[in-house]
Formats: sequence, structure tokens, C-alpha cells
Amino acid sequence: MEWIFIGCTVILWGISPVFDKMALKAIDPVLAVAIRMMTSGTLMFAFAVIFKKTEVIKKLPLKSVLIFMAASSFSLLGFVFYFKALSAGFASKVVPAAAAYPLFTSIIAFLFMRESFSMKKLVAIIFIVAGVALIK
Repeated sequence: MEWIFIGCTVILWGISPVFDKMALKAIDPVLAVAIRMMTSGTLMFAFAVIFKKTEVIKKLPLKSVLIFMAASSFSLLGFVFYFKALSAGFASKVVPAAAAYPLFTSIIAFLFMRESFSMKKLVAIIFIVAGVALIK
């Protein structure tokens, strides 16, 4: 079942940058991020209401909420830099290069969360770096 969700994710995330690039021809990257976040927030709030998830908000652990807020801040700043790169470069180069973030996720998870680091992950990191180098 997760492969269906992964497939949907890949397709939707593959389509999104094309629209982003078209919109960035007329909109500043910082404003574009603001529009994206407002749209996402509005849609997600509507989904929460439709699927009756709003009553759970009072029960959420504060620590988890704060961690999500920190993660959202990193993501938001990442989107600003991503949109600046996308507005200046080719989508076919910017998107794959920006998709190298699992490299940093693996390293940070290893250093701060004590996740395992295997030879398989090392090979994957080498492929990520090689892939970015090839499109540059």
C-alpha cells in the first residue's frame, strides 16, 4: 500500500516544479513561498475540518508541536532558496539537485538521532553526490 502513496507523491511532486517555474516568471520567490504556504495551510485546515481532526488539536503534545514548528521553519527557508534557484535556473537541473536533501537527512539523523549508518547508505550517498555532479 505504501508504494501507491509513494507513486502518488512522486507524480505530484514531479508536476509541481513545472507549475512553480511557470509562476516564478511573474512572482518573486519569497512571495511565491508565502502563497504556497497560505494555500497549503488553508487546504490542510479544510481537510482537518472535513475529516473531523480539529478536536484532537487540544490533546497534541506541546513538545511535538514545537518540533513540527521548527521543522516547518527549516522547510520554509528551504523553499525560499529552492524557489530562488528555480527562478534563476532550469527546472530540469534545479529539481534533481535540490532532491539531494536525503544526503543531509542521513548524516544529520546519524549524528543527532543515532540512526544506523550502513554501507548501503554510504553507497546511496555516493550516488546522490554523483547524480548532482552529473547534472551540474
